[in-house]
Amino acid sequence: MEPTAATSISFQLSYAAIAGIAYIYPSLDGLYDKMVALAGGMSIEGQEKVHREEYKSREKMRKMPTRKLWDSAALSIACQLSTAPLAWYYFKTFPTYFIITNLIAIPIVGIVIPLSLVLIVLPLPFLVRICEWLISVMEFSLSVIAGL
Repeated sequence: MEPTAATSISFQLSYAAIAGIAYIYPSLDGLYDKMVALAGGMSIEGQEKVHREEYKSREKMRKMPTRKLWDSAALSIACQLSTAPLAWYYFKTFPTYFIITNLIAIPIVGIVIPLSLVLIVLPLPFLVRICEWLISVMEFSLSVIAGL
């Protein structure tokens, strides 16, 4: 590793994002269960009891679309909160639409990266077209958001 790497902006932003995932995301992740419990009229204590007794139903809840959306938003918020001071210091700006951007980019990248690995082994033309199309959809979406 290069000795000056720690002073690079990319190194600092990467480590700040990882710190946000490690220290902020778990708290945000737990908020979903509390919000669901409160919306259902259950006390926080009652919800904790349900979680201890019904681990399987909690795992089922993790697969729900609203939960997946919350996970993605919480991850984006955690990373943004931890990188915001550095972004402001270096770039004098804050990404206003980071949640919208990440809610579009994260699912697409979650498909493109594994698909790209498959393409290394099986360079099938239709898979290449799918990958190119997904990337163009993401680029278009992000350029529209950047223009807001």
